[in-house]
Amino acid sequence: MWNCADNKSDKIIISMTLATHIVTGAAAARIFATHPAEAFVIGLASHYILDSIVHWDYPIKAYFSHKDSPAETKVHLNKDIFIDVGKVLFDVSIGFVIVFFAHREIVNGNLLLLTVAALGAVLPDFIQFVYGIYKIPLLGFMQRFHHFMHAARTLNDRPIIGVGSQICLIIVASMFF
Repeated sequence: MWNCADNKSDKIIISMTLATHIVTGAAAARIFATHPAEAFVIGLASHYILDSIVHWDYPIKAYFSHKDSPAETKVHLNKDIFIDVGKVLFDVSIGFVIVFFAHREIVNGNLLLLTVAALGAVLPDFIQFVYGIYKIPLLGFMQRFHHFMHAARTLNDRPIIGVGSQICLIIVASMFF
């Protein structure tokens, strides 16, 4: 979710949309998991796999980071926090709506499995945010790994292609339900 700042500004970027992570993590768990612990690990792994693909990110204005190192990530709140929280909640809502309502006939028997997978799929972004505030060493390790897994290039300067590719990922992942 909150990534190290790009080279053009001090804005933190949300990594891939959370909706994409939620739908893909839940779809992968639907295929491969039979137990909630497996679903969580599959959702978590799907996050890092998706982040390694060149993708578009939307900016978060209330937070910024040092560009030098993911270990130096710092979170600073400002008046834009309400707009940013709204963006993130809307993004997460889209993901859960797709998973739980568009595929409700399957969800009924697998609600826990899909929820746990979706939570695993967004956990790295949440950890990154928490690390930016509290600097907990274990979270620092996870933050560095998260940063390492990100694609070196982004589609931030090409939002139509970036958003379109994420919509395609969501559609393809949804087909596995």
